[in-house]
Amino acid sequence: DVGEGTKSPTKRTCISQGVKVDCTSEYGVWSSDIQCWVQRMSPQPPPADPMWDGRTDGAIYWATCPDTTGLATIGGDHAFWAPAAGAAGAPVLVDPVTLAEEAIESANLRAIDIGITPPPGPDSRTLVGIPTWMWVDEPDPRTWGPITLSPSAGPVTVTVTGKVKRVVWDMGDGTTVNCTKGTPYQVAYDADPSPTCGHQYKAPGTYTVTATSDWEFDWAGAGQSGTIEFSLTRDTTVNVAEAFALVTEQG
Repeated sequence: DVGEGTKSPTKRTCISQGVKVDCTSEYGVWSSDIQCWVQRMSPQPPPADPMWDGRTDGAIYWATCPDTTGLATIGGDHAFWAPAAGAAGAPVLVDPVTLAEEAIESANLRAIDIGITPPPGPDSRTLVGIPTWMWVDEPDPRTWGPITLSPSAGPVTVTVTGKVKRVVWDMGDGTTVNCTKGTPYQVAYDADPSPTCGHQYKAPGTYTVTATSDWEFDWAGAGQSGTIEFSLTRDTTVNVAEAFALVTEQG
């Protein structure tokens, strides 16, 4: 739920042994223990197959191992026995990134509440050349962070910590402004420019202002770590009028 905003596609990065790999692929789930993708063989080999080595419990898994760049599979692939899923010593077949993403989705993060001068409204307007102030109105963990989550599935627990790293304001006139929280406007500031996040319009018109908050979450679990990034967006409208000087004749 992003309130009245919209959410960008999620960008996720997984790191293992200093090399970027897919945490899940057609080969299964990445195992930091054996440095291969692992999946349970289906169907399982018959009981007489030598891979069981006389065992009657557990399961047979298939490991697909990448080359040193993590980009292609070149040998090293093998079957192995291990305890059944959920038992001590069993391969971790839970994707920690999916676990982290599901936790973030359940956190109900929202696009920021926009603070701006003039305040939004059909009868609200500013003048050409008058400073416009922008800020995050009443930030909280759901709109700004920081927020920490600890989702679990079976033996896997992932720690996920995130916050907004910046807000990008598209002012509707071809200008973008990168800010953090900004400074809330007060009447005492009069026509002073914002010290942290502001803009001045050079022509009259009605402008759609879009505030995009860029979230960044660091996650770690199951021997892996990485970053999940996405954006939440909200917009409003600013009316800008032309300023006319009053000229009087003296005689």
